[in-house]
Amino acid sequence: QAKTTTCTLEITEYDYTIGYLTIESLEDDNIISWKTSISGLTKTISISTNNGITWIDNTSTTSGVTLATLNTGDKLLVKGSNASYGNNSHHNYFVSTKEFNVEGNIMSLLYGDDFENKTSLNTNYTFSSLFKNCTKLKSTENLILAATTLAPNCYDGMFQSCTSLVTAPELPATTLAYSCYYNMFNGCTSLTTAPELPATTLITYCYSYMFYDCTSLTSAPELPAITLAQYCYYEMFRGCTSLNYIKCLATDISASSCTYNWLYNVAPSGTFIKAESMTSWTTDTNGIPSGWTVQDAA
Repeated sequence: QAKTTTCTLEITEYDYTIGYLTIESLEDDNIISWKTSISGLTKTISISTNNGITWIDNTSTTSGVTLATLNTGDKLLVKGSNASYGNNSHHNYFVSTKEFNVEGNIMSLLYGDDFENKTSLNTNYTFSSLFKNCTKLKSTENLILAATTLAPNCYDGMFQSCTSLVTAPELPATTLAYSCYYNMFNGCTSLTTAPELPATTLITYCYSYMFYDCTSLTSAPELPAITLAQYCYYEMFRGCTSLNYIKCLATDISASSCTYNWLYNVAPSGTFIKAESMTSWTTDTNGIPSGWTVQDAA
């Protein structure tokens, strides 16, 4: 009698931490360019349109150098060996004429082929404004921001005014730096879910303006830090007109301007979860909005 053999196919999810930074086009005839905001800050990157078989170097220009023209589903792999792509007033950045997603490990922009397991950023403004004003960017859900130790202004304005961005990447860092997330999602009016913010030790300006004018955001990420730092939540959620839920466990908010206007122009009613022992919150845009219900954390 013949025996029947059953074969079980195990499907594993792709590990984006081992993939190069990748731009995936969601439309045909999508022109991807690489620009610099000033001629004195040009940066060279390498790109591949054949899954890393061949690589071509491209140096940014103020008018923009065309990296590739992609059709729906085409992918552009990117690597580099630059310590930083911006400074305190200028930056290098991608431009796309059609809708696209970004995935893979951003550390390939710093370490070339040797980016796996790199978890520290060491230079100011590392990825500052890298996708700023990319109004065609839809998702960064599979973008890996692998660093757990950050540098000053490293993600400053990285996705600012990406008005079509719906999903954000995870932010695993627990060791923050001055202004590390400053303006990161400012003006991302389509962003519906904020990434978790696991750090419990905060730094000056670390989250300032981070979600400013994210008008589709309804719930804030849990804010676990007990002691706040100067300007850490400065205007963090200002203009988030749909925001109606916050859980903030801070018990020391004495640092200068740490919550200045952080909830200015949010939803008129909502729920604020606070630490049970906390009695210092004011009822205003620097504290808890007057129309909100206040509850103690379980």
